[in-house]
Amino acid sequence: MTTSDATVFINVHTHQSPTVQNTPIRILNQFLTDSFLPDASGRRYSVGLHPWHTDQANPPLDYLEKLMTHQQVVAVGEIGLDALKGATEHVQEQLFLKQIELAEDANKPVIIHCVKRFDRLLYFRKQYKQTPWIVHGFTGNQQLANQLIKADCYLSFGTALLSPSAKLAKTISALSLDRIFFETDTSPTPIETIYQHAAQIKNIPLSQLKSVIMHNFTQIF
Repeated sequence: MTTSDATVFINVHTHQSPTVQNTPIRILNQFLTDSFLPDASGRRYSVGLHPWHTDQANPPLDYLEKLMTHQQVVAVGEIGLDALKGATEHVQEQLFLKQIELAEDANKPVIIHCVKRFDRLLYFRKQYKQTPWIVHGFTGNQQLANQLIKADCYLSFGTALLSPSAKLAKTISALSLDRIFFETDTSPTPIETIYQHAAQIKNIPLSQLKSVIMHNFTQIF
């Protein structure tokens, strides 16, 4: 890693186009549709069937398999399990596991959306450990964070970190830096703001935080 690398902010999960967020390194989430095709811009993409979309008649997983060979598709996601929206639990799990298998075949990391299904997520992680999993938008408590990290998952924190939540601040303050990322998801909030707030919570220089997150990124991607 060069000195210049350490100055770069990384947005590991965003739905905002580069014209909205000019972060040097970002992974732009793309919902899985037959019409999506990476362009020639050099952007990094994550592509997957979101659990909210698992109730569609013919989810295009065959197309996702084809996209796995594309160099700009650097991750599968966001995929996962959601108890509040989408298809039945059984259907969601079937589609989730099929996408996990595609990720493992392509040796690409996975960006996870999980709502009230962490017990099942941890169960499946015991069976599928070949590629890194990043749980995006994490807002859980320290106990859940420790369970996920013990299962060899990474946690990505977003704008919820900016709210006056003692619970979330306590969670991230207790975590090892080598297991975290930052993201903006659908928010126009600059990723720099999230980094700065996290550095304050961790009571470390911003430069140190950026350097460690860059190391985490290069280890996975």
